[in-house]
Amino acid sequence: MTRNVDPKDSQPLLPSWNPRVSRQRIWQMYHNDARGNRDEDLVDDVGWTLLLRVESCITVTEAQKGRVKCPKCEKVIQRDLRPRRGEVSMLECGDCGWSLPWEDYRKTFHNKHLECGGLFVPCQEFARDYPRARTYQEKVILIDMLIHRFHWEMEGTPGAPGAAVLIGGTMAEIVDFLNRLTYGDQSTPALVERRQAWRERAKGKPYGLPGDDSAGRNRGQPPISGLLLGRGRPGR
Repeated sequence: MTRNVDPKDSQPLLPSWNPRVSRQRIWQMYHNDARGNRDEDLVDDVGWTLLLRVESCITVTEAQKGRVKCPKCEKVIQRDLRPRRGEVSMLECGDCGWSLPWEDYRKTFHNKHLECGGLFVPCQEFARDYPRARTYQEKVILIDMLIHRFHWEMEGTPGAPGAAVLIGGTMAEIVDFLNRLTYGDQSTPALVERRQAWRERAKGKPYGLPGDDSAGRNRGQPPISGLLLGRGRPGR
């Protein structure tokens, strides 16, 4: 007996990645907070959406380092980082039988701003801490802390805003967005404190801030991918 096979059934399972978070939802969260409206449902929406994006970024970064998570059973596959010339580097899961050439896997995240760069440790911390957060204040502080981190700041050489891999938009749009988030007398205090610290660190950087003399040099800044992976890193 013969059986018609749907061509789709023979296609290998490809990994899927969560998109960057909408600026609109984040803006609404800060707007509500500034008015004293502690909207827990909105914070959960932003926080869990951000967590999904962070997990995608961590998975891609680990894959680049040679530790690939199988999209079918989630077993970690050790990838050969130095295949012989002309040899196709294959990803093969010994548990479920899934397989895919590394180049095909890499194409699924190419140009999607999914590599953590200098934000790897902060992303890991957020992935660990956010699911444990219980109160509105704990959650909003974790969100605020992550989107205001800079690449490589934990190494003492802060570079581009880490939000570029987390929030949708160009570098200029993201910087302007972070700079214009709403704060007020009723804002959660830690948010106001971190905003000032972020603005101080952003001054004089290649991406600039509104009103900052460096903003006029934006045209010559490295692309987002270069800033995130170190090509625009200070001192590099």
